[in-house]
Amino acid sequence: QYQCVKFYRSNTNYNTAEGGQPFDFDVVGEWTLSAEYAATDEYSGSTAADISIQVVPTAGYAIIVQGRVQSGEGMPSHHKTASSVYDILKNRQLLDDDIQYLSWLFSDGWDGDPSKANIQDAVNVWARDKMDPDFAHPVPEMDTQGQAGDLYIIMINHGWTDPLDDEEGIFYIYPDDPLTSTELGTWVDELQDNLAETVSADRNIYLILGFCRAGAFMEDLAGSQRVVIASAAKDESSHRGPQDVDENGQPLRDGEYFISEFFKNVSYGKSVKQCFEEATLLTEAFTSSGSAKTNAPYFDDSIQHPLLNDNGDGLGSNALSSEFGEDGALSEYLFIGASPPEGNDPGDVLITQVNPAQFLGIQDTSVDLWAEVDDPTDLRLIWVEVKLPNYNPEDPLPEYVMRGPVWATARIHSISLIRLAPIRFSILPRTTTVDMYRP
Repeated sequence: QYQCVKFYRSNTNYNTAEGGQPFDFDVVGEWTLSAEYAATDEYSGSTAADISIQVVPTAGYAIIVQGRVQSGEGMPSHHKTASSVYDILKNRQLLDDDIQYLSWLFSDGWDGDPSKANIQDAVNVWARDKMDPDFAHPVPEMDTQGQAGDLYIIMINHGWTDPLDDEEGIFYIYPDDPLTSTELGTWVDELQDNLAETVSADRNIYLILGFCRAGAFMEDLAGSQRVVIASAAKDESSHRGPQDVDENGQPLRDGEYFISEFFKNVSYGKSVKQCFEEATLLTEAFTSSGSAKTNAPYFDDSIQHPLLNDNGDGLGSNALSSEFGEDGALSEYLFIGASPPEGNDPGDVLITQVNPAQFLGIQDTSVDLWAEVDDPTDLRLIWVEVKLPNYNPEDPLPEYVMRGPVWATARIHSISLIRLAPIRFSILPRTTTVDMYRP
């Protein structure tokens, strides 16, 4: 335990806290923390490397949009995902008044229908009023004292590309005409232009899109101080998650698998880059066809590839980098919201090894599967998903030969891909295969 922690601001020694005493970060701005242990007769001294933190007056602002198609298909599932995002943002210290939740289904935090007018108002009026202290809301009783903060725009539903222009993305908000990537990009440009000379000029805008062909929005939304995340490339579908249950215990699939996994990692306080990478790994494993046929430019057999763009070029990357100027370099140091004051979330239990690929001969009827974890004291069950050959998540019945928790070795037949993960909130799976010969 360090004896003294020093807090610096603007290269000036601002204060110290002795022996782990609490300290208030009472000035907005960038702080540097330095911890040191003075030498004693028994122990030599030590000084930790400095770390920097950004103190802001708010955990940020969010606009959550759950659209719909004319038939209403998928609304309960999409609502399940959107509500989960809302709950996680609240847990990350965003206030209810700092979240605009636009949905066709009423729930906690609901603020209105996701009409095109309401979405534009949320971006150009509500968000500006929250982020700009000098902006006067056109409705005086709704005016707030703006504070600097990041903005998170999350959109979940069905999407596609314009039938007449496959470079133009569309997001369905029936009964209004679909929201286009050009329209949303124009609104975000206007907001950022209006914030250029304010306390929020250096704050980031995150656009997190969970719908089919979301990658078609990438170019129109890209820009400085922006992170654009699409759940699927512009020529790909974005898939729902496995079968789950609603609050009444009735079967209900998760509406947007990538978005759900991304925000589960957000709840752990991981960086945006790490959230994206871990959710992408899960999504690509979940949508793997098991065919072993590779598809350029990803060179795997998955049929969904999330993209992230934080360098402003509008292209987006599936594999991120830490090199300056590449997608991922900025997101490595960005976090959504703030950690709860009661403490850090527990660490992950990671699978370190699984059994190698196996072959079942004509007389074989069972196979032993095993997995090793880095901390067996914090694990009781392993979740096993066994996919059929040429599994297609667009036709999920039957999804799996077997899916569920097991206590020990699984003995299963007629299988192609085994996905194992510890029973925990958000864990990276490992996969192995069993090939069979049956004349």
